[in-house]
Amino acid sequence: AVVSTQSTGQELHYFKIHDLILKALPKPAEKKLMELPRNRNLQVLWKLLEYPQSSTAAKFLAVVEIVVIVLAVASFCIETLPQFHESIREGWDKNSIAAVFFGIEASCMVVFTFEFILRLISCPDKLQFCKGILNIIDLITIPPFYVTLLLRKERALDY
Repeated sequence: AVVSTQSTGQELHYFKIHDLILKALPKPAEKKLMELPRNRNLQVLWKLLEYPQSSTAAKFLAVVEIVVIVLAVASFCIETLPQFHESIREGWDKNSIAAVFFGIEASCMVVFTFEFILRLISCPDKLQFCKGILNIIDLITIPPFYVTLLLRKERALDY
């Protein structure tokens, strides 16, 4: 039996299923206009950092950032495994494993910091940038690393 599209549409409309389906479907995403800074160099930098679809270089940079994030998370998780507790407690002066973890963490934090500063400098609307949830998370997570680093250095100078 062949069912016509018209009769199916009429039945969907009669049983108000059509309306339910339309409400359940996700709304088509509105094309967000690319807001750019006025300065040409900042425009290039902003597109590179915020719009991976804008160029091959931007895509490559986005992949590198994801790899750095995965590396940082993996390193953090591995560092918490019980077999590394004693070596971490001894400190990275005496143990190469702790030094490796510190090196990975420091390298990732430098990349995150550099990327955050570049995005802040090149963003077209600083207030809107500061309100973004991911930027707030960055702002909360980056400084503690440097504070801890400074406190370690202060403690090392006291000895």
